[in-house]
Amino acid sequence: MTDLRELELRVLEGEQQGARCGISPGTATVVSGDWGADVVLRGKDLAARRISVTPRAGGVHVTVLSGDARLGERLLQSGEAVDLPLYTPLRLGDTAIALGHAGDEPWATAAASVGGAQTTGTGTVSDPDPTATRHGSAPLLTLAQRWSRRLVAGGGAVAAVSAAMLAFAYTATPAEPSTAQLARRAEATLHAAGFPRLEVQAQPNGEIAVTGYLETNEQRTRIEQLLAAQSLPTRLSVWVNEQVASAVVDVYRVNGVTARAETTGPGAVRVSTQENDMPRLEQIRAIARRDVPGLALIEAHNAPPPAAPAAAAVVDDPGKRVASIVPGDPSYVVTADGTRYFEGALLPTGHRIAAIAEREVLLEKAGTTTPLKF
Repeated sequence: MTDLRELELRVLEGEQQGARCGISPGTATVVSGDWGADVVLRGKDLAARRISVTPRAGGVHVTVLSGDARLGERLLQSGEAVDLPLYTPLRLGDTAIALGHAGDEPWATAAASVGGAQTTGTGTVSDPDPTATRHGSAPLLTLAQRWSRRLVAGGGAVAAVSAAMLAFAYTATPAEPSTAQLARRAEATLHAAGFPRLEVQAQPNGEIAVTGYLETNEQRTRIEQLLAAQSLPTRLSVWVNEQVASAVVDVYRVNGVTARAETTGPGAVRVSTQENDMPRLEQIRAIARRDVPGLALIEAHNAPPPAAPAAAAVVDDPGKRVASIVPGDPSYVVTADGTRYFEGALLPTGHRIAAIAEREVLLEKAGTTTPLKF
């Protein structure tokens, strides 16, 4: 036959050893060190651990909602669930708890299995030490029924302290979230909005520092709006890549060089120029690295402009000026002093005759061809 007696949760080991409270059958109850839980425990790192317990026939269904819980040698991670027999110890950090029926003998075995039992001479679990609460233990605070559940603890002293703690629970406001908690909230907000590369850190002065690189000013505006909506004390110290690239172009411009710049990564810029003076370009590049905030890398690409065509040959000796072109086979040119020059001949200017046409002579020097028209 199903046992319909009310179950109770007991602390077998930890800061509140001996404390207990009733648990309704068939109802999921959240247990944690967080003030938002149905049953609030006190102990180290319990706020980060959160479980749900649901009594069932002959046992209890446990789900780890956050953090972890230890079942013997097995470590249950967030999201894992397990069905346990009654009186089976489950450890949350340095606190061990179990569920069972009030007054049953198996409590002695459960307490002994975690090394924290308080037993009488007959081997049954005794009531907690009435002085335990005064020395630092505290009753479990439950949010169900507005924290109206009280722990059943032996002795008038424990009952009095429990009533005082219950009154405090009605009047005390939950603690403000720490800067570290606010920083985690801001980080989750930014990552969910598509900015996983931004770094969020809590500062000693209570501010939340957001650092990293963004692509555009529009992204910065969006982040400012997201953080303002959360009412978070945030200091935004981010670099915008398009601003970095624009600043690099300005450095080249004020130094007399036209340049184009594009971003290639966080703080990385590729600069394109068309200049012949390479030492000058290196100097400007060094200035940009020194003066542009947020510039992590500058990659320079220079394509020198084509050389200007050579000027037409000029002969200082009037007698060596080309006077006429004589077409034929072979064609040749005649200078003012009557000298004839055929194709392939070297003129006094250092130009070689590459070709002779009817009204044009092509002269070649240093790989550059210059036309002379008549």
